[in-house]
Amino acid sequence: MSAQIESLQTIRVSIRDLQLELAKQKKKVTKSINLHNRLRSALWRLPTEILTQIFYHCLPDFGEFPRPSQLKAPMLLARVCRRWREVTVGVPSLWRRLGVTVNDDHWQRATFCYDLYLKRSQGLPLSLVL
Repeated sequence: MSAQIESLQTIRVSIRDLQLELAKQKKKVTKSINLHNRLRSALWRLPTEILTQIFYHCLPDFGEFPRPSQLKAPMLLARVCRRWREVTVGVPSLWRRLGVTVNDDHWQRATFCYDLYLKRSQGLPLSLVL
């Protein structure tokens, strides 16, 4: 009987230790969430003009005319959040430089991307490299 009581006490101590560890982890997660929310809130308050300037600095160098890619600015910026998408899509000059590859194996996806660039540049003169 005393062995069972001792075993139960050991289990109770283990459960208490786990509870303490979980409380520590919960505190860390809560702190991280609060930090994230403050950062997100600060980014949301940035004026459109400042975001636009930041986005210009994210574009490839001017001498570079990259093919459209979901992994590069400006297309990548439009995927971050709703606000960034609105700003990115609303600034036609972000979409003015484009490298076009004629011999593309994924021509359907490329055509879709080229079409996006043309629409989002809203009639501004384009700089194209073939």
